Amino acid sequence: MIDIFAMMKYIFVLIVLFVVDPFNGYSQELKLLASYEEHIYSPTTFYVLAEDTILTVELGNKEAVLNLLDLKNNKVINSQRAGMGPGELAQNGMKYITKISKDSIWVWDDGLRRGMLYDQELNYITDIKAEDHAINAALYVNDSTVIAKKPYENHSVVGLYPLDKLRIKSIPYYHIASYVYKSFNPFFRNPLLNQGPMLVGSKETVYIGFDFGSTVLSIDPNGSVDTLSTPYFFPFPKVTSNSGYMAPDHAKSPLTTLSLSGDAESIYLLFSGEKFDDSPFKNLGRVITGKIADAIEESENAKQVFIFDKKSRKVINSFNLPVQSKVIQVYKDFLYTLSYQQGKYVILKFDFIR
Repeated sequence: MIDIFAMMKYIFVLIVLFVVDPFNGYSQELKLLASYEEHIYSPTTFYVLAEDTILTVELGNKEAVLNLLDLKNNKVINSQRAGMGPGELAQNGMKYITKISKDSIWVWDDGLRRGMLYDQELNYITDIKAEDHAINAALYVNDSTVIAKKPYENHSVVGLYPLDKLRIKSIPYYHIASYVYKSFNPFFRNPLLNQGPMLVGSKETVYIGFDFGSTVLSIDPNGSVDTLSTPYFFPFPKVTSNSGYMAPDHAKSPLTTLSLSGDAESIYLLFSGEKFDDSPFKNLGRVITGKIADAIEESENAKQVFIFDKKSRKVINSFNLPVQSKVIQVYKDFLYTLSYQQGKYVILKFDFIR
């Protein structure tokens, strides 16, 4: 008997997708090469270390919060569990990941407010600590610099901090305060607005995106600050509460920058711009059909990707992904996505012709 589902999956893999760019009429070609489901459950993010070798963060998996996967061979190379011991991670908070050398991986754990250094097989090497415990996010720039956030102190948005023998110093080289730039004024009252992806690009320029605002900062190693010229404008929402800080309500404020990636010449931005529809009628229908969990997940995914030229910081292209996605990673001639389809997450690999 013919396996219809296997045939459909095979046909799907061979599909070539052409998406018209509204900026210059250019067609972005995406050829789906593979879809990976094994050992992919509900990741919050992933990071490509090499072709078909990735790290995933699974906060719901106590035994394997951080996973090193060989996608081609459907194999788990190594994992790190939840806990507070050497190499162990929290089951909450963002994880900021970058490969800092051929055989070293940097992971900063927002939940534990410390970093860990692992080798290329995900074996724990040592801790990375900050002198200032207010730092809750840190990403390696070079051997002497990190980009870090400490939003609950001094109303700092982000700063460049000295790194000395895997110890982050407390006094920054340079930092952006929320009261200096008018667009960041809402951060002064609500530091929970200061959340979103961070990317260290080539030439050590850092890009900072935000979940609920269209601003995308670029900061070079000398502290020169600029922004990407996004073709849309969403100001940071003003969120106040009498009982402490409160994150923006996704039903009232649209998500904006979901993910950032880059190569030598371009920055790739996965953009949402959508609110979560929590109308009573919609939610009643979701409850009846059992699709409320799917609706929540889908609201945190998007299809539109903007491509920015690094030199001009302007949009030069745009295309839509074929599937709703949460994270994108450009690696050499491939585009990897963490995508949500048919009620589950998968990693998709595209031949990225550009």
